[in-house]
Amino acid sequence: MRQATLGALALAFTAFLARPAAADDFFAPDKLSHFGTSVAVGFVADTIAYHYVPKWGPVGRTLAATATGTATGLIVEIVDSATGHGFGAGDLAADVLGAATGALSSELFNGAFFVSASNREIKIGMRW
Repeated sequence: MRQATLGALALAFTAFLARPAAADDFFAPDKLSHFGTSVAVGFVADTIAYHYVPKWGPVGRTLAATATGTATGLIVEIVDSATGHGFGAGDLAADVLGAATGALSSELFNGAFFVSASNREIKIGMRW
């Protein structure tokens, strides 16, 4: 499962970098801010689910966190559309990709790194 997660993350990142800056100017600062914000939302949502809803499993947590990050971006696009700025499909694509990247990163981070403590020492370790 860990290899599949790493593969999906690498594929998403490669697709993001390899896509040409075409008519919608995919690498515009606005798109990058949508991507970065959604990475943060996806990471936080997945981390919360990891610790409080472990029965969902990695796939359920990743999907829920991606949906949460996408929903926040969708709300922004609906507000933009209502205020006359127009609905940006490229912005929403950056939101989806960012939320998925954050959720997958959280699964990797939370599953791989751990802290153990006793009376005399604190250890930070990794599982691979």
